[in-house]
Amino acid sequence: MNRRGLIIKYHTICKLKGLTGDEKGALLDAFGVDSSKDLSDAQLIRLIDKLQDNRNDHEADLLRKRVMAVIGSWLRNRNIQDNAEFIKAIACRASGYKEFNKIPNARLSQVYFEFMRKEEVARLTDIIKQEVIDYVAIRN
Repeated sequence: MNRRGLIIKYHTICKLKGLTGDEKGALLDAFGVDSSKDLSDAQLIRLIDKLQDNRNDHEADLLRKRVMAVIGSWLRNRNIQDNAEFIKAIACRASGYKEFNKIPNARLSQVYFEFMRKEEVARLTDIIKQEVIDYVAIRN
């Protein structure tokens, strides 16, 4: 990747992570520069790699826990026995990734909201089903 591409990638990742100007400034201060244009290619690559590293990312950790919780709830509501590995396997299949810890934050959010939607649809369906049963019982 050329220099311009590295700088664009750096700023794109910062935007996706929601970093403020002050936070980006703090990152650049660690390299002793004022602008991303002052970084060498090697420094840009190292910085991009660090920003993309989700293993220590608090936000990713929270999203993973939320995904596991919502999938576990979805399974329990269907009387399916769950465990961490089974839940992770479902999350991987839903996201299209092979490893749970490699799923990017954006995809984790999509999986989380999809399972939340499934839960809401199931809850509303149960309410409607009960109303129909009650209606039929009154009519008979």
